[in-house]
Amino acid sequence: MKTEIKNTYYLAQYIDSYGCRTNEGIFTKKSFNNYIKEENEYRNEEDKFGENIEECKELGEFIFTEIEVYK
Repeated sequence: MKTEIKNTYYLAQYIDSYGCRTNEGIFTKKSFNNYIKEENEYRNEEDKFGENIEECKELGEFIFTEIEVYK
């Protein structure tokens, strides 16, 4: 029986300017991008997060832990 990945989720941890981590939740790529879009609506221009999961990784705003769910 071959096991295949059903979906990949990401545990997202926000890192503040002091280096403290806060668990933001478990997301798919699509749901995280929607979450970021909603969060950015309430932030000042200089406080906005990256546009998507890849940009947030590059900027070091979040740490992502991949969680693979197998079928």
